[in-house]
Amino acid sequence: MIAWSKYQSVQPSKQEILSWFICPANYGVVTGYNRLVVIDFDNFGEYARWQIWCMKRGGIAGFVNSIAYRVRTFRGVHVYIRLPKDDRSRKLPGMDIKGQGGYVVGPGSVHPSGTVYIEMGKLWSIPPVEALSDVLPTELLTSAVLPLHVATPFKLAANPNLWVSPNPTKAPSAGLIAKLRKQFKIEDFFPDAKPSSKDGRWMMACCPFHDDQHASLWLDTERQICNCYSCGGLPMDVINLFGRLYGLDNKEAIRELAKRA
Repeated sequence: MIAWSKYQSVQPSKQEILSWFICPANYGVVTGYNRLVVIDFDNFGEYARWQIWCMKRGGIAGFVNSIAYRVRTFRGVHVYIRLPKDDRSRKLPGMDIKGQGGYVVGPGSVHPSGTVYIEMGKLWSIPPVEALSDVLPTELLTSAVLPLHVATPFKLAANPNLWVSPNPTKAPSAGLIAKLRKQFKIEDFFPDAKPSSKDGRWMMACCPFHDDQHASLWLDTERQICNCYSCGGLPMDVINLFGRLYGLDNKEAIRELAKRA
């Protein structure tokens, strides 16, 4: 039995891969590597609802629905995409988002029922997507449970009909953006954050975007921004943070925060 955990962060060599497949064997595709994300639909009905939603939504969603590589599983479908930043795994109604620390069973493997995981087509690709909200409803994404060390400083309202395509929203005004940045404090999302400066301006917290065993996310409560020493990238304000926590682009993050302002 080959332990798969080390391959969450290390790519196997060609020799290792060849040795695994001397005889037919089941295998897993590690997600999160090179920002690979797989939408794992629990059943064919949920997958069909997603396809209809994508066709109605059009744009990026319609494009991804038409070209994304996918695998038929025992009960549902795996859809492969790639995000610009590392994303965590999470459970959503009717599906799992497989990101960092996760894996999916690869095509050619055999389920205990005897069902073979098969590719649904040969000419598809793994399209890049800016945010999960490009390919999934915002209402669905905001139903996700945040990591234990991250708080929701307001109540998220459940929407009984998650697969209704919203009408295009207008571009948010500068006044609304300023209002949201003033109303929502970035430190309120991290109840376990500890001060790291005598004046209380700087704080440290565990990063919600990777398996952070030691606090590596810094918060500047004066400028209301944060960033992770390990993840890197540009600092995030409260809008960027909320969007990344739930997989929303900035426009959708502003729209959702405005509902709770």
